[in-house]
Amino acid sequence: MKKILISLILITTLGFGTALDDYAKECIEGQVQSCRKAAHMYDSVGEIDKALKYYKMACDGDDFLGCKLLAYEYDLKLGKPEKAEKYYLKACNAGDGVSCLKLGSLYDAKARKYYEWACENGYANGCINLARLYSYGYGVKQNHYETIKYYGQACDAGSMKACLGLGTYYYHGVGIKQDYSQAKELFSKACDGGDARSCVMQGSLYFQGRGVSQNYTKALERFTRACDLGDNYGCAFLGIMHDEGKGVGQNISKAVKFYTKACDAGIKKACINLANLYDIDQSVK
Repeated sequence: MKKILISLILITTLGFGTALDDYAKECIEGQVQSCRKAAHMYDSVGEIDKALKYYKMACDGDDFLGCKLLAYEYDLKLGKPEKAEKYYLKACNAGDGVSCLKLGSLYDAKARKYYEWACENGYANGCINLARLYSYGYGVKQNHYETIKYYGQACDAGSMKACLGLGTYYYHGVGIKQDYSQAKELFSKACDGGDARSCVMQGSLYFQGRGVSQNYTKALERFTRACDLGDNYGCAFLGIMHDEGKGVGQNISKAVKFYTKACDAGIKKACINLANLYDIDQSVK
């Protein structure tokens, strides 16, 4: 009762009364934007039930911003995401990207229990999906410890993709002490198992001498495998090595070949290096 009295005082004091009456009347007459405006005014003074009523009227009249705001009320203010879902969906179908993202988070939250079941029963992809949810905070609170745990389980179960993910956490030191040596072991396992990006990552450790002695010959071998497996970052690194004569005799024609392949795939650094070669040596073809 006290809350209602305070709200009425605020409405009167702030001069909302007349505006609310006008918006309510226009809403009944079918002006859905007025429904949303009335809802917003009620929301601003804590009259949640009335705000919900008018947001729903706006949404029912295909005011998709009203749908999104109604979803926010249920999801973010009232903690009832199950009621928000259909309103996010309606706004998403109307082209609202934020609502689509929120809807995806709700679906991820629903999916978590199924991913957990799959992971517990030895399905590596279930563990990987759990790691992804916790890594980005999709449908759950972001938790790098949980991400590392699930990547570890999936890697042990034979997922090279998970070994790459776990190795990347060790490489960057996110949620765990940075350890290039451990990262190298994980990248090596995944690269040998056919994961091209892991070959790039392992090659970069040898190239830079992180966690291992700098070794251009081993870097060249890893980058070559990555490029052969279809990772164009590996090709870009091969361009650098042939360009600068690291781990292999300098060979500009091969550098051009690998830079071109990587550049065509959209890797800007490769395009820049390729342009520099053309500027330096007009005979380059």
